[in-house]
Amino acid sequence: MALGFSLWWVSFRTLPHAPAKNEAASLDPPLINADMTYVEHAAESLRMARDWINTAPPAIFGPAELAAAARQLGTRHRADFKEWVGTDLLASNFPAIHAVGRASSEAPRLVELRWMPQGGAALPTVTTGR
Repeated sequence: MALGFSLWWVSFRTLPHAPAKNEAASLDPPLINADMTYVEHAAESLRMARDWINTAPPAIFGPAELAAAARQLGTRHRADFKEWVGTDLLASNFPAIHAVGRASSEAPRLVELRWMPQGGAALPTVTTGR
């Protein structure tokens, strides 16, 4: 319920002409054991994804801008960032991504973020190009 409330209060503000919403309402945890840290992180992640998805046309938020946003996110969370651009994709055995992306006026790109929690505990791999 708390996550639903947090997601309701989304304001798409990426574009300069987007209207501002009134100040966000506050939410007291509905249950004594509600994990509000999770709620805050999940809501922030979904807001960011919605902004990235809803930013159009691609001239405003194309491959280079998405890569820059991913790099900024990686820096913020101390994650390793790697980017393949153009023919680097072919040299690193990503021919399908190169083939699809080369139709664009911008060079095709692939970004990778790798994050490990404090203490170095291994996490499962979500995606891999290797």
